[in-house]
Parts: sequence; C-alpha cells; structure tokens
Amino acid sequence: LGSDERAVHLVIVDDGSTEPEAGLKEAVAETPFTGTLLRLVRNVGHQRAIAIGLCHAVELAADRVIIMDGDGEDRPEDVPLLLAGLRDNPRSIVVADRRSRSEGPSFTLFYRVYKKVFSLLTGTPISFGNFSAMGLATATRLASMHELLLHVPATMIRSRCPIVRVGTDRGHRYAGQSKMNLVSLVVHGLSSIAVFSERTFTRILLFSAAIFVLSGLAAVIAVLLKTLGMATPGWTTTVAGIVMIVLVQNAAVSLGGLFVVLNNERDFARIPR
Repeated sequence: LGSDERAVHLVIVDDGSTEPEAGLKEAVAETPFTGTLLRLVRNVGHQRAIAIGLCHAVELAADRVIIMDGDGEDRPEDVPLLLAGLRDNPRSIVVADRRSRSEGPSFTLFYRVYKKVFSLLTGTPISFGNFSAMGLATATRLASMHELLLHVPATMIRSRCPIVRVGTDRGHRYAGQSKMNLVSLVVHGLSSIAVFSERTFTRILLFSAAIFVLSGLAAVIAVLLKTLGMATPGWTTTVAGIVMIVLVQNAAVSLGGLFVVLNNERDFARIPR
C-alpha cells in the first residue's frame, strides 16, 4: 500500500503451482490495482513463499504491507480492520486473531496441542497466523531476519515488535481443499519452534539437568540402602544400570542439541531475493 490507501500494489507469489501462467496473469490484469506476479520455479512451502513476497514488498518501499493467503480464508473485508489497528499503532504488527475456525475436529485438536507444545518449549504463546499488517520499517526488520524462512508468525514474535490482535472470522475457501494434514502440521510446528532454537535448547538443557540430579539422588539412595542391608539382592545393580542409561541419554541429547544450535548460529540462511 502506498501513502494513499487507494494506491494498492498486489504482490502475488505463485509457489510453483502447475496452473497455466496465462490464467494467473489474466487474473492479475482483471484487478483494479497494479500487481506483480512472482512465479517460483519450484514449490518452497508457504512460509518461504511469504518471506520472498515480503522481501519484494520491502524492495518496492511500500508504506504499509498486508500479508494474506489468496484462497479466501483470509477475508479481504477484514483488511480495513487491520489497517485501522495499524493507524493507531504504527510501529506494531497488527495480526488477525481468529474468533472462529473452519477446520475439522481432528485438525483443531492437533492445532491446540501444537500451541501448547510451542508455549511449553519457548515460553511464549502463539495464537495467530500469517494474516497481518505492518509498516515499512517493521517489514524491513522482518525481512532482515533469517528465521523468516522457517515460520512467519514465530519470527514476528521473535522480532520483539509489539503485536496488536484484531478479532476476525476465518473465511471459506474459494475452491478446493486445504493440503494441510497431520504431517504438514507437525513440520509447521517444528519450524515455529526452530525459530526459538536457543531458548528451546536452554529449556531442554534445564530439564536434562533436573533429570541428572534426580538420577544421582536415586543412585545415592540405592547405595545407602545397600550399605544398610535394606536392599534386595540385585536391586542396587538394577538401579545403577537404569541411572547410567538415563545419564548417557541425557548427555547425548544435550550434546546433540548444543551442536545443532551452534550450527544454526554459524550457518544463517539467506532469504532469496
């Protein structure tokens, strides 16, 4: 969006679809706005596709940027609500907070589990998706973060920009069915957690330290009971073996997580331009 709200430029990202290119260009040409069609040569996933589109919008120096899906679930009539929130909070990211959802019960259940796991591992709740509005400075900040390739909403949280929630309802798809299934949801959830890899690893490390302390305490109790003659034959050996297995597993998890975090810090992903 330019300084005049009527000056709208559409950046449409075609994430490697198999639809004829002519049909997409005609659809852009039929709109009353100017537009750019970014046709990716292969499917990179909707989060990376959004990152590419956001970077292009930043290069266009748009005053305000709206991120939304083009399948109808993000309703165009809700855009003025986001812009109104942005006018009152120009340095914030205004996100659509869903008051209702249209998915089935199984998806809704697993989505709730995902939000609980995310909150447990990162210490931060997440309750919004991609549909959002922001100013150019905020969009530039997001575009400079390599985590944007992994998960857009989680990167918004990590950016430390104020988040303003606006209540909206989820729209109905124009056509077809969503391709999001359980496997896709798990991958999506893991990607969001990976944005906070250092924080997640620290929490796992603290949990491993607690297990280490409890295992050491169990070993000390087993030795004391053996010394006092209160343990049955073979009981101390069994406890010691279990404690050793737990300690080795904890050490392996901690070292593996440490190497992953350090590798992520070294190899920052670059957002395609």
